[in-house]
Amino acid sequence: MEKQLLAERIAGLLRERGLQPEPQPLPYAQPFQDEPDDGVHERVRAFLKVQEGCDKFCTFCIIPFTRGQPRSKPLEQVIDEAEELVYDFGFPEIVLTGVCLTLWGREFGLTLADLLERLSEIEGLKRIRLSSLDPRDIDERLIRTCSELPKVCHHFHISLQSGDDEILRAMGRGHDREHFRRIVEAFRTAIPDAAFTTDIMVGFPGETDSHFENTLQFVREIGFMKLHVFRYSPRPGTKATELPNPVPHEVAEERADKLIGVSKELWRQFVQQFLGTEQLVLVERCSQIGENGSEGKFIASGLTGNYIRVYWQSQKPIPLGTILPVKLVELDASEDRVLGEIACGQ
Repeated sequence: MEKQLLAERIAGLLRERGLQPEPQPLPYAQPFQDEPDDGVHERVRAFLKVQEGCDKFCTFCIIPFTRGQPRSKPLEQVIDEAEELVYDFGFPEIVLTGVCLTLWGREFGLTLADLLERLSEIEGLKRIRLSSLDPRDIDERLIRTCSELPKVCHHFHISLQSGDDEILRAMGRGHDREHFRRIVEAFRTAIPDAAFTTDIMVGFPGETDSHFENTLQFVREIGFMKLHVFRYSPRPGTKATELPNPVPHEVAEERADKLIGVSKELWRQFVQQFLGTEQLVLVERCSQIGENGSEGKFIASGLTGNYIRVYWQSQKPIPLGTILPVKLVELDASEDRVLGEIACGQ
């Protein structure tokens, strides 16, 4: 049995016996469970896990039961592993990951901002990208640090889950819409070209049409670049399973489809702001599109710092990991991608 399913299985057995499991966080000193770095993307981007565990206890989430209390990989260990990825394996970009990344360093009296400052000192590391951030733990210093360090990518995935305050309370999220809005506004003031993505859950118990409309209104108001949409799925042992008024499956499906449509609309609106501008792109792929390497026979693609994927033609192969300026010239809405061009000879 996979370890992440063990808590659900135990909770299910207790419920079968008429017992209700209570949240019992695992010991704070539980060993850090490192995971294989199998998330490498085209030899360009490496995923470095620096944090494990969560103590938020959102009512829908089983993670605090399965992963235990927050614990961080020590600073010097992170630096050693990052240097190995850069110097020994040649990765130009590192993505920092964790179950609750914004809690990194808490037990050492450090913060995620401290880690970003140290990582930025590594020569040869061109980009640092952050995975999901919890709005409850984002502070002024983290925002300022992200704006001041050129290597930190201007893309921030901040988990929202719902755009309705009543549903946020039922989820145990510990923040409301206004708090989330202030976080985004602070980022945008410091980093005007920042892209924001988020997670949205539909079909949470008790979610009415009115609640869902509030979510639709809020995600448009924030102007996310993209939404990751999920349908609520009950996890045995979590408090959400006790809540009344479950949402019918077909209603949740309809709401998810509507949000996915809104996500595509928001993506197009975000990208259009940058058409005609030149952006630095990290080359992730470059492949031959003809029988030989003659002029115009290569197609390359990569991400801007703010998470826009761009495709362009090149007269010659471009080494992966290269960062070069690309002009964003056209939105290919049918493929949800952006077409670009580079200076002649590149």
